[in-house]
Amino acid sequence: MTNFFKSELDRDLWIKLNGEFINEFQMKVNKSPSDINGCEQVAKNQLKYDEENGKLRMTLEQLLSFSYEQYDEHVKNKHKEWCKIFEELKKEEILKKYGWNPNFSQN
Repeated sequence: MTNFFKSELDRDLWIKLNGEFINEFQMKVNKSPSDINGCEQVAKNQLKYDEENGKLRMTLEQLLSFSYEQYDEHVKNKHKEWCKIFEELKKEEILKKYGWNPNFSQN
């Protein structure tokens, strides 16, 4: 597991800030307040995932400096990246399943 923070306080601050951004997103989507404790739990789960994979989705510095709009744009860009990766994995799986070789051409 990777430690991205200088102290436990920095780690806790990352969770709180990310939880607040998640809460803001939930309020924008659902048009009603959500449970901040639930949002912080989501942030903890995200951090656990990021630590296990060795790559933090956004730094503490980014969370401290981002406006909600910047955060939202960052999340949308990450989502697009993950969708591209998923599509590539799907293509690879289809190729393996059906044995199609893209390097083979019929003339």
